[in-house]
This record gives sequence, structure tokens and C-alpha cells, in this order.
Amino acid sequence: MLKIITKASQLRGRVSVECSDEEMKSYNHITDQLKILMRSANGVGIAAPQVGIFKRMFLFQRDNGLIQVVINPEICWLSGNTRKEYEGCLSVPFRTKRVTRDTNITVKYFNGKEFITESLRDMESRIFQHEWHHLLGILFIDIE
Repeated sequence: MLKIITKASQLRGRVSVECSDEEMKSYNHITDQLKILMRSANGVGIAAPQVGIFKRMFLFQRDNGLIQVVINPEICWLSGNTRKEYEGCLSVPFRTKRVTRDTNITVKYFNGKEFITESLRDMESRIFQHEWHHLLGILFIDIE
């Protein structure tokens, strides 16, 4: 069973690599475990690097409560309209910080079945950006 890494030094600066075509087809074994971990920790998102898998993959909870699988994501557009709000992280327990993020973004990713391009706003935008930063080796506590 996978465990969440809670030492920031093990995550900082570790840039994740893209999932190969073969890995994109066999993602279920990882995402099933990530879902269990995320829900058991009452999280709204979790990235593969948080469990020591340095691949470009994460999950996030949609506004409707469904869990979205995100593989090889790209942020295509940032609105420039920002909001500063408190965030926490499963890998940095018991710590919160106000972080400025764009309120509207456009993203591309593979959802396990097809390639998606969509616009996200407000909380979905914030969570997506938070998890995407994990793929770049950036933690919310490092963002000004």
C-alpha cells in the first residue's frame, strides 16, 4: 500500500516525468490507491509524487464531489485574476498558508479514457494548480 510522504525535503525540486502511452493505459492500479489515500485523509487532491511516484499524474475532487483522474496535465491559460486563500496539503500536515492562485484557468490532460481540454474556475482551479505544482516539485509553503 502506498503512503503519503510528509517530509518536504523528499518532494521539493523533484520534477515528475510524463506518463508513457503504456502507463496511461494501466493507470488504474495507481489511481485506485491514490483515491483511497485521499479520501481517508479527507483531502481534495493528491498527486503521484506525494507517494513517491514521480510521474505526471494526480487526482482532484470536482465541485460535484466526483474524483477526476488527471494524467500528463498542461495549464494552457491563466486568467491573471487571482485570489489569495488558505491552503493545506496532505504532505505538509497541520500547516496552512494563504496562497495566491489564478481564479480561472484552461487545462489539457488525459482522464484515463480520452484527452480533455476544459476551463476550471474557483476551487477546481485552485486544487488543479496546487496538484500541478506537486508535479513540478513545488509545495504550497514555498509559494509567495
